[in-house]
Order: sequence, then C-alpha cells, then structure tokens
Amino acid sequence: MTKSITALLLGTFLATGAYAGPSTFAELAYITGGENGQGGSDDEDGFEVAGAVKLTDIWYVGGALGSYDRDGASGGDNFENDYLNLAAGAVIGLTDKTDFIGEIGLWVGEQD
Repeated sequence: MTKSITALLLGTFLATGAYAGPSTFAELAYITGGENGQGGSDDEDGFEVAGAVKLTDIWYVGGALGSYDRDGASGGDNFENDYLNLAAGAVIGLTDKTDFIGEIGLWVGEQD
C-alpha cells in the first residue's frame, strides 16, 4: 500500500467576476482507453466518484474514490489501482476578480 501527502497547494486564480466561494457537487466518471484518458486499449477501464461539500462561505472538504484496471493481454502488465483522495481547503476572495484558493489533501492508494 502506498501513502503520500499532497503538498500544500496555494494559488491565486483570476476570474471574470466575483466568486461566491466553494460549492457543493458530486460527479461520477467512467475511464476507458487509458488512465485519465491518455490513450491505451479498450482493455483499460475504471471509475471514479468525486465531490465536495461546502462547510462555510470559505471552507470546504472533498475527495475522490476510484478504481482502474488494465488487462495486459497484448503483452503489457496487468494491474489494478484503487485509491482514495481526501482534501480540505479554503476559498478567500481578495478582490472582485481575484480569489485565493488553498488546499491540502491525503492520497491513499494500492496497486496490484
């Protein structure tokens, strides 16, 4: 099992208008033809469920849960990658068109 801590990611993003802070969302993704859509055979596929929950006007928590498989029938390696990504962050408006976004996360995964 591999564990890593995602480095503190700080950034300033320019927007075309004022940002209302973090939002709540959920999404389901199906991956085919290569991890993250980066090419590969049809024997490669997986899924990911991701989302975030707004806690306050500034703070949010979120994460992703996924699994990806590759069948190496064409001479490549077989593997299965299962992972969990948890994150927490803040969105702070600096001006009407500039927001500061800071996030820290934990990635836990296993590859067989």
